[in-house]
Amino acid sequence: MSEQVNCSWDDWKTAVAVANTERFIETGDFYAPNHTALRDMFTAMGRADRWSDDPTDPAFLQYLRQGLIGVEHGDRAKKDKFTPEEFAAALPYFRQFGLVDEKLPPDGAVFDHAFVAGGTTTALYRRIGTEETAVREHGVQIGEVNIAVGQRPREERDGTDEELLSTGGRLAGFDITADSWVQKSQKDGRWGEDNQWGLTETEQARIALGKRVAGALQPRRINLQLTDLQNPHDTLQPVFPGVPSRLVTSYEYTTPDGRAFKIMNAPAVERRQGDARPDTKSTAAEWLATCDVRPGARVLFVTSNPHADRMTRDFLLTLQQLGRGDIQVTVAATSASETATMQLYLGEIARMIDKDVRTNYKAELAAREQYERELAITSLEGTLAGQLSSMQHLYADRRLRGPAYDDLLARYESNRAELTRLQELQRPPEEPPVIQQDDQPTVEAPQIPAEGRRRRLISDWLGRVLSGRVRRSS
Repeated sequence: MSEQVNCSWDDWKTAVAVANTERFIETGDFYAPNHTALRDMFTAMGRADRWSDDPTDPAFLQYLRQGLIGVEHGDRAKKDKFTPEEFAAALPYFRQFGLVDEKLPPDGAVFDHAFVAGGTTTALYRRIGTEETAVREHGVQIGEVNIAVGQRPREERDGTDEELLSTGGRLAGFDITADSWVQKSQKDGRWGEDNQWGLTETEQARIALGKRVAGALQPRRINLQLTDLQNPHDTLQPVFPGVPSRLVTSYEYTTPDGRAFKIMNAPAVERRQGDARPDTKSTAAEWLATCDVRPGARVLFVTSNPHADRMTRDFLLTLQQLGRGDIQVTVAATSASETATMQLYLGEIARMIDKDVRTNYKAELAAREQYERELAITSLEGTLAGQLSSMQHLYADRRLRGPAYDDLLARYESNRAELTRLQELQRPPEEPPVIQQDDQPTVEAPQIPAEGRRRRLISDWLGRVLSGRVRRSS
C-alpha cells in the first residue's frame, strides 16, 4: 500500500521542483525528469514540430543550439522569436522548472561559507539581498560571506553615479555618501560613467554591500600583494594589457553581531572570447587559495535566476576540477528580473538540455553520429560513381572538355576527400598489440572489418580509375 500524501498540490510541485534542481546540480540530468513538462511546453508555445522524444535527435539539437542558445550574446536576428501570447503560455513551465522565483535554503540551515557570484552592480545588490534575506528572515547561519568579484571594468549596465549613490530607485538602500572610502574615491576622480577602470566590479561590490548592510559594516582588513617586501610601494606591473595591476586581493568586514564578509578582488585571466576578465574557475581558485575552506565544507552558492541551476552546477564541476569535490554546494538565487525575456528563459533551458546530452548521452550521441556518417558515406559513394561516369563521358568527347570537366573534377575530388574523412571517423580504433607470454612475443595485426575492406576497395578503385584512365593529356 502506498503512503498517503499529506500536502497540497502546490507544495507537491514545489517538492518535485526542488528534487529536480538537486538532481541537475549533482548529475546534469534535466531532459529525462522533465520530459513530459518540456514536451507540453513546446506544444503550449506553438513549437510542437520542434520537439523530439529523442534528446540526441540532430534536428532537435540544432534548433536548441542555433534557435535558442546564446540570445544574450549572439545574433538575435537568427534566433527564434515569440509573441506575448506564447510567452504567457510558456511562463508556468519556466516557473515549474525553477527558473523564475527566488530560491532560498531551508530555514535554519547552517553553512561554512556563502559564495556570492560576481556580476553587474544590480546583480550583486540583489544577490547580497537574497543572502541577507536568508540570514535575517529565515534563520540561516553563515560562517563567512565571500563575494567573488574581480578585475572587470565598469559598464553602462552597472548604473550611473546617481543610481549608485541614491537611497532610492533600483539600488535602494542605506546612504553610503558619508562612507570614507566613497568620499575618497570621489575626490580621487574614480567615479564617472566614462571612467572604465575607476570603479571595477570589486568597487561595485563594496557599494552593493554598503547599501545592504551599511552602518553595521565595519572594515577589518585589506589584503595586499606586494612586488618586494623591502620596497612595498613599488608599482605592480599589469599582467594583461588594458587591465590594471592588482594590488588589493580582498577587503574584509565584520558586523557588531560577529558576522564576517570578504570581497575578493580575483585576478583577470585570458579567455577564449573577449578581453581578460575573472571567470568562474579563476574566482573559485582564488576563493580556495585565500579562504579557509575546510574539508567537507557546506557552501551556499548565491546567484540569479534564470541561470541559477546551471551556474551552480558549473561551480560544482569547477570545484571538482580543482580537487575539491568534497565541498557540499546548495543553491540560493534571486528571482528573475521582470525584464527577462522568453528567449532568455528558453536559452537557459536549451543550455541545460544540451549540457545534459553532452554529459549523460555520450553513448547515444556516438551511435547517432555513426549512423549519420554511414548514411553520408552511402550517399557519397553513389555520388562519386555518378560523377565518375559523367567525367568519363566528358573526357571521351573532346568537344566537351574544358570548364565543365574541370568543375566536375574539382567536385569529385572534394567529395572523395570527404568520403575518406568519414571513413576514417568510422574506422574502429585499433586494438593495442597483444603480447604473448613466451620467448618470442608476437603482435596481432589489426583486422579491418569486411565492410571497411569493401569501402576501401571501392575508394582505391575510384582513385586508380581517376589517375589512370581519366588522365588529361597536355
